[in-house]
Amino acid sequence: MKKKERLSVGTDLSRLFASGRYGFTDGFRYCYRIGNELPFNRIVVSVPKKCFRRAVKRNLLKRRIREAYRLNKNLLPVNAEKGGTDILFIYSSKDILDFNTIVLSVRNILENLAAKVTAMDATPKHSLGGPIKEALNAARKDAPEEMQKETSLQLKGVPEATQKETQQEPLQENPEETQESDEQH
Repeated sequence: MKKKERLSVGTDLSRLFASGRYGFTDGFRYCYRIGNELPFNRIVVSVPKKCFRRAVKRNLLKRRIREAYRLNKNLLPVNAEKGGTDILFIYSSKDILDFNTIVLSVRNILENLAAKVTAMDATPKHSLGGPIKEALNAARKDAPEEMQKETSLQLKGVPEATQKETQQEPLQENPEETQESDEQH
C-alpha cells in the first residue's frame, strides 16, 4: 500500500471523527467520510490496546486488515465530484480472527461504502441544489407578504369597523361549543 493511501494527518483525522459516519460488521467498527477531495481513498487501522495488551498481536491484526484492504480496494470507487473516501477500521473482536474472516469483513465494509458512493454519483446534480433551492427559499419567504397583500385587497370594499373586528378577533367556528367545553372542565 502506498503512503499516500494512509490517513495520518491530524487535521484529516479530526475531520473524519467530527463529520464521519459509523458502521458495524462482524468483528469491526468503522468510520467513513465520503469526499476527501483527493483522487484516491485513504485508510487508517486501529486495534485497541484494551482488547490486546501485547503489541505483537495488535501489529499482526493491523497487517492483516491492511492486506485485506489492499486486496479489495478496487471495490470502492472514487466519487467523481467529491473525491475519495477516508475510512477508519477499528478492530472490535476479543479474539484474533483468521485472515479469511478479516478479508470477508473488510470486503463487506467496502461493498457497503461502494453502494453509498455510487448512489451519490447517481443523484442528479440539480436536485434542489444551487439556484433551484435558493428560488424555493425566496418563494417561501415572500409567501406571507403576498398573503397579507391579498387580504388587504379583499378588505378594501368592507367598512372600517368590520375590518378592525376581522383583524383583532380570532375566528371561532361555533362559540356555543367553546362555552360548553369550558363549563365541562
